[in-house]
Parts: sequence; C-alpha cells; structure tokens
Amino acid sequence: MKVLEKKKYTLEDYERLPEGSPYQLIQGELVMSPAPSYEHQEVEKRFFIKLYELVEKT
Repeated sequence: MKVLEKKKYTLEDYERLPEGSPYQLIQGELVMSPAPSYEHQEVEKRFFIKLYELVEKT
C-alpha cells in the first residue's frame, strides 16, 4: 500500500491564496482559522461601543 505524503506549503503558496482567505500557514500546513465565537463577538462589540463613547467625549 502506498501512503501519500501531505503537501508542505511554502510562503509563496500561501501568498498566492486569495486575499482574505481564512487560512494560516503553520509549519508547512494550511490551517483554517476558526470563526470567532458568539461570546468573543459580544465582548468585541461592547469594547467598540465603549471606545466610541470615549472618543465622542474628547
């Protein structure tokens, strides 16, 4: 039985991906970045609201 080797991706391969692709290049492997969780997005929203309020005061 022949075992196929995983392709090792290079920085050049990574740079050819479309801009905004949800991938990271980690030790020659393309790894899909997970979507942020609901909790993460909620914290981010609250942070930006507070930041906006602070900027508006100055």
